[in-house]
Amino acid sequence: MSEPWGISGPQFLVLYGLALALLLVVQLVLPAMVRARARSAPAAHDGSMPGVYQLAYLAGGAPRAVDAAIAALVERGLLRLNSYRQLSAAGPAPQEPLERAVHGAANEAGRSLTTNELRYRTVDSRAVKDIEADLDRRGLLMAEGGVAKARTAVSLLWVLLLVVGVVRGVNGVALGRPVGGLVALVFVALVLTFVARSARRWKRRHRPTSAGEALVTRARADLHATERPEGPCHDNRVSHGWTKIGIADGDPERLYL
Repeated sequence: MSEPWGISGPQFLVLYGLALALLLVVQLVLPAMVRARARSAPAAHDGSMPGVYQLAYLAGGAPRAVDAAIAALVERGLLRLNSYRQLSAAGPAPQEPLERAVHGAANEAGRSLTTNELRYRTVDSRAVKDIEADLDRRGLLMAEGGVAKARTAVSLLWVLLLVVGVVRGVNGVALGRPVGGLVALVFVALVLTFVARSARRWKRRHRPTSAGEALVTRARADLHATERPEGPCHDNRVSHGWTKIGIADGDPERLYL
């Protein structure tokens, strides 16, 4: 009796299982390799220190940058903190874009907001996107495009492998061959295909390159060396007291609430 596709059922199961295992390894390793390459990419900046909110983004992503802006506005009286640890807008809108976005979100709410609520309303604002674009232009953020392409390629390979397994199974049923083992492997392929396609939709914060991490380390060292709170924000340098919200280790929220 001739074998379908010129290969016996047990042989196909072994090859199909090996293909599943190999593609799983690729799925786990390839994005990490692409990200490591992007992380070590040379920076296109002159080594000068970025602004406070750019540093905060490098230290902890968009939420940390928003936290730093909230802290600055609280310190300057442009956000009022009540006894319930809720924030409301006070005074005129500031000029700095991220501070203006935070102040505007608090003002538009029409009520006091928790820090989490205010952060949620601001973290995807245009001001945050502009910070991301500036850091990316300087080579201080890893480009996620390569990782996204790698995930898309792996996802398509999973779909192809799933289709091959289904077609082989249908062919086996039509010929009256046992397909129990193949059904189990196809189910595994189906689950892993779903996982791979879901991973494409995961929203990952932009991560700093090696140059970006070095700037954060330098800023922390400068902060520890000075430790002198300054007055209101006027030149966006690392010496401001509330800068520690942006570049401090640990939970920044406890530093001002």
